[in-house]
Amino acid sequence: MIDIGVHVVVRDASLREALVTRITRAPGFYVAQQQASFTGLAPGDLVLTTTTDCSLQQCAEQTRGGVKVVLLAPVLREAERASYALAGGRYIPMLVDTRQLFEALAGASRGERSPIAGA
Repeated sequence: MIDIGVHVVVRDASLREALVTRITRAPGFYVAQQQASFTGLAPGDLVLTTTTDCSLQQCAEQTRGGVKVVLLAPVLREAERASYALAGGRYIPMLVDTRQLFEALAGASRGERSPIAGA
């Protein structure tokens, strides 16, 4: 099994540290980089970010460049989910139970497209 590298791009230091700690403890995953901006990412990189840190436009730009983007949303909004999916991102709710998070990261690393809400 190949471990999946995750770039954590979150400006809030407390949230970034919590995500880094959780990813570090998860089998099959490692933190490739942790930062507060999208600089230095390359095609094929897998990014975990939030809707606060990554606008719809930024998501579209990153995915057009070959970056795989998984977005955590503090409040799930179906219209927002559909918009991020159309932009190429994977949008999931920010939950204490991280099962869905790791499923989304694994799916994104395999290049699976996120389902569009209502489709």
